[in-house]
Amino acid sequence: PIYELRVLKGAWETVQSCRPLLIFESWSGDRDDLFQMLEEVGYRIFPLPLDPHSPARVLEYRSFLAHPGRNFIAFAAEQVSNGGGLL
Repeated sequence: PIYELRVLKGAWETVQSCRPLLIFESWSGDRDDLFQMLEEVGYRIFPLPLDPHSPARVLEYRSFLAHPGRNFIAFAAEQVSNGGGLL
Protein backbone atom coordinates (compact mmCIF):
# COMPACT_ATOMS: atom_id res chain seq x y z
CA PRO A 1 0.00 0.00 0.00
CA ILE A 2 1.03 3.56 -0.65
CA TYR A 3 0.42 5.14 2.74
CA GLU A 4 2.26 8.37 1.94
CA LEU A 5 -0.01 8.91 -1.03
CA ARG A 6 -3.10 8.32 1.12
CA VAL A 7 -1.89 10.79 3.73
CA LEU A 8 -1.10 13.37 1.06
CA LYS A 9 -4.55 13.00 -0.49
CA GLY A 10 -6.14 13.44 2.95
CA ALA A 11 -4.18 16.64 3.53
CA TRP A 12 -4.49 17.95 -0.03
CA GLU A 13 -6.36 21.18 0.78
CA THR A 14 -3.86 22.03 3.51
CA VAL A 15 -0.90 21.29 1.23
CA GLN A 16 -2.31 23.53 -1.48
CA SER A 17 -3.28 26.43 0.77
CA CYS A 18 -0.60 26.43 3.49
CA ARG A 19 2.40 25.14 1.47
CA PRO A 20 3.97 23.19 4.37
CA LEU A 21 7.35 21.51 4.28
CA LEU A 22 6.80 17.78 3.68
CA ILE A 23 9.07 15.05 5.02
CA PHE A 24 8.22 11.57 3.81
CA GLU A 25 9.43 8.04 3.17
CA SER A 26 9.02 6.55 -0.29
CA TRP A 27 9.87 3.10 -1.58
CA SER A 28 10.79 2.71 -5.23
CA GLY A 29 7.44 1.16 -6.24
CA ASP A 30 5.24 4.05 -5.08
CA ARG A 31 7.05 7.08 -6.43
CA ASP A 32 5.37 7.84 -9.75
CA ASP A 33 1.99 9.01 -8.40
CA LEU A 34 3.64 10.73 -5.45
CA PHE A 35 5.93 12.74 -7.72
CA GLN A 36 3.07 13.69 -10.03
CA MET A 37 0.88 14.90 -7.15
CA LEU A 38 3.63 17.01 -5.61
CA GLU A 39 4.71 18.47 -8.93
CA GLU A 40 1.09 19.36 -9.76
CA VAL A 41 1.01 21.83 -6.86
CA GLY A 42 4.55 23.10 -7.35
CA TYR A 43 6.60 21.08 -4.88
CA ARG A 44 10.25 20.14 -5.37
CA ILE A 45 11.73 16.98 -3.86
CA PHE A 46 15.18 16.60 -2.29
CA PRO A 47 16.83 13.49 -0.83
CA LEU A 48 17.51 13.26 2.89
CA PRO A 49 19.70 13.77 4.72
CA LEU A 50 20.58 17.22 3.40
CA ASP A 51 24.31 17.86 3.47
CA PRO A 52 25.13 21.23 5.07
CA HIS A 53 28.48 21.28 3.22
CA SER A 54 27.11 21.07 -0.31
CA PRO A 55 24.15 22.63 -2.08
CA ALA A 56 20.95 20.60 -2.14
CA ARG A 57 19.65 19.83 -5.62
CA VAL A 58 16.10 19.08 -6.74
CA LEU A 59 15.42 15.51 -7.79
CA GLU A 60 13.83 15.51 -11.21
CA TYR A 61 11.32 12.80 -12.13
CA ARG A 62 13.74 10.10 -13.32
CA SER A 63 16.22 10.83 -10.53
CA PHE A 64 13.47 10.53 -7.92
CA LEU A 65 12.23 7.22 -9.36
CA ALA A 66 15.76 5.77 -9.40
CA HIS A 67 17.05 7.24 -6.14
CA PRO A 68 18.32 4.52 -3.77
CA GLY A 69 17.27 6.41 -0.64
CA ARG A 70 13.87 6.22 1.03
CA ASN A 71 13.73 9.50 2.92
CA PHE A 72 12.87 12.77 1.22
CA ILE A 73 11.85 16.34 1.88
CA ALA A 74 9.65 18.45 -0.38
CA PHE A 75 9.54 22.23 -0.46
CA ALA A 76 7.06 24.48 -2.21
CA ALA A 77 8.61 25.85 -5.42
CA GLU A 78 8.72 29.38 -4.02
CA GLN A 79 11.23 28.12 -1.43
CA VAL A 80 13.57 26.76 -4.13
CA SER A 81 15.90 28.88 -6.27
CA ASN A 82 15.79 28.87 -10.08
CA GLY A 83 19.03 26.89 -10.02
CA GLY A 84 17.35 24.06 -8.10
CA GLY A 85 18.86 24.80 -4.68
CA LEU A 86 17.16 25.86 -1.49
CA LEU A 87 16.64 29.53 -0.69
